[in-house]
Amino acid sequence: MTKDMNQSITGNVIHASEICGKQLSDFIEYVLDVDPELKSPEAIMVVASILNQLPSAFANNPDMLSDLQKTCKTVKQRRK
Repeated sequence: MTKDMNQSITGNVIHASEICGKQLSDFIEYVLDVDPELKSPEAIMVVASILNQLPSAFANNPDMLSDLQKTCKTVKQRRK
């Protein structure tokens, strides 16, 4: 792998990580809106618990799994 390719991959990973971090932060804020009595660390733990439960939630809900598969397909179709 060339240096330019490696830098491109690293840049893409950094960009994706930034997007995920922003979405995670937004979700924590949403949880705090749902229950304003929670403290930030507690909201973070709630979100961590939800993230931990997601695989089984998708496995047990065919509609959610189908939506996930469609999203994956769309992302793959956007590859250059």
